[in-house]
Amino acid sequence: MSRTSCPACEEGRLEKFLEIPSVPVYCNVLWETREQALQAARGSIELGFCSACALIYNMAFDADIVEYNVAYENSLHGSPRFQAYAEKLAAQLISDCNLQGKDIVEIGCGKGEFLALLCHDGQNRGHGFDASYDGRVDEVAGAHVEITRDYYSDAYGNQPANLILSRHVLEHIETPAEFVRTILAAAEKAQCEHVFTEVPDGMWTLRDLGIWDIIYEHCSYFTAPCLERLFKANGFEPQPATSAFGGQFLCLRATRGEAVDSTTLANSKEQAAAIAEVGRLVTGFSAHYDQKVGEWKTRLADLHAAGKRTAIWGVGSKGVTFLNVVPGADQVAVTVDINAMKLGKYVPGTGHRVQGPESVIDEKIDVVLVMNPLYRDEIAEQLSEFGASPEFLCV
Repeated sequence: MSRTSCPACEEGRLEKFLEIPSVPVYCNVLWETREQALQAARGSIELGFCSACALIYNMAFDADIVEYNVAYENSLHGSPRFQAYAEKLAAQLISDCNLQGKDIVEIGCGKGEFLALLCHDGQNRGHGFDASYDGRVDEVAGAHVEITRDYYSDAYGNQPANLILSRHVLEHIETPAEFVRTILAAAEKAQCEHVFTEVPDGMWTLRDLGIWDIIYEHCSYFTAPCLERLFKANGFEPQPATSAFGGQFLCLRATRGEAVDSTTLANSKEQAAAIAEVGRLVTGFSAHYDQKVGEWKTRLADLHAAGKRTAIWGVGSKGVTFLNVVPGADQVAVTVDINAMKLGKYVPGTGHRVQGPESVIDEKIDVVLVMNPLYRDEIAEQLSEFGASPEFLCV
């Protein structure tokens, strides 16, 4: 049964505006065999918009079929562009939050790379929580970082913390308002001074048609007015949310404050104008989505008819989604990723085998489809070292 109540403001109702009937439940779990990949679990996406707070939510999301474990692989730290961004963000947080010799809690720390950065550069003590942790940074982080392989909950609310952060976690949470209140309770116990969260920016998805980021794992899509209201209504004093990483991410830093009555929030002219802008983008988005999918169906067919061999570079959320929703994507000859943990595994839903950058040479690739335009230059530079100069198309 589709959800109609908003899990962010807990007052508004969700109005459906886009349906994608069958997608892999996991974009960031690859499979050991092609047969397993073809049989991967699938789910439906029914995006709804809350006109009260500007949340976009998958009304068909079923948390019971989503479980994270060590097979979940979404690390981007192999990319020089992303690593540089992570290092700059870590330095900014260390400076802004005065993190020197302090305690840091990271909820959903993934493979631990960012927490290790914060602790190494600021000589801090870190405790991370993530059910998908695989021990990757144990040796690098040493005694300064401890990671618990579990979901974060009230049970861990007594952890000392000067900063509580979560990056690309909130969009996976079925009940974001409850989750923010869990963070508040932990912050109050620890007298924590700072809270930081980073999520994909829903405005980028709507405005720039970043449609390949619409995945089952993300039940929520946050815009700035929604994210600010979510924290303000649940006991925090947030700074204005800021766009980051080429407009693809949304960052918010907050301190503990007082819960604000929802009527006051709803009557804010600035809030109403921001929500109205999101609503304008939601209107017609379904048609724009179909148009973009159709355009890439045609482009793939034209490339195939011209005898061009194509490769997709980036077998994460964007690449897996593209392969599963664009008709004719089976014509893509090669799927490429620089994450060694993905190589030799198979894409859910389509069964493409993931290969390394050298496959562009080995497979005589003519056109590389770059799933994230921010990585275009570093991909070109890496391939030039192999002596390859294919055509690049940013998807």
